[in-house]
Amino acid sequence: MGPAAILEASGNMELYDEELCKETYLSGIHTLPFLEADARGPKEMMATVRQKISEIISFHKIPVTLGGEHSISLAVFRRCRKKYPGLSVLQLDAHADMRDSYQGSPFSHASVARRISECCPLVQAGIRSMSAEEAAFFTEKRSQNIFCGLYP
Repeated sequence: MGPAAILEASGNMELYDEELCKETYLSGIHTLPFLEADARGPKEMMATVRQKISEIISFHKIPVTLGGEHSISLAVFRRCRKKYPGLSVLQLDAHADMRDSYQGSPFSHASVARRISECCPLVQAGIRSMSAEEAAFFTEKRSQNIFCGLYP
């Protein structure tokens, strides 16, 4: 229920941004309705998210997503990367999310960072929990485009 709590709390904030010296809401922030989860699985949910992100980008808007199940991050990333090919990712997470697949899906929440790292530079911060498979992957790929605080 994190996204709903963030939106609710935002109603208690002042509208003036002291760092930007302006009222940023005047730039045209728009909140879309929540997307319903697709019970068929991550692949189908990613298609729904990709379509919604495409619509946002077509209006030259910057998408910001809030969600508790971050396998959808891959769909957002892939669509944004088409528009901005130099995009890189900073992942702030307690978990590495670098499994090749999890529960039979390469698009699982436990695999999202691995999929992103296959496409672009990925920097991970805050990682404090990973599987033996993920640790072996970090050791093997240490010199490539993945940077994790645990594995220099």
